Amino acid sequence: MSMYDVALWRFWPSFEFPIVDEVEASSPLLAALNLMHRCRLKHASYVAVAAPGGVITRWSDGLSLVLDEETEEQEMSQ
Repeated sequence: MSMYDVALWRFWPSFEFPIVDEVEASSPLLAALNLMHRCRLKHASYVAVAAPGGVITRWSDGLSLVLDEETEEQEMSQ
């Protein structure tokens, strides 16, 4: 597992600051989805993830996080 720097923009283009955090994950995609899940963000319009070696992965068309109904029910009950 590696540490990734993740930035999520709710809307793109945007004048708002992105949601940013360091996330430990096995891939850039999982790092982005992990942060989206923690922030309860179902869709990010633009995503950028920096890997330890300096490689940056971007999703300019955004990412959507889809949880199954059972997972959503468990989260709401907590």
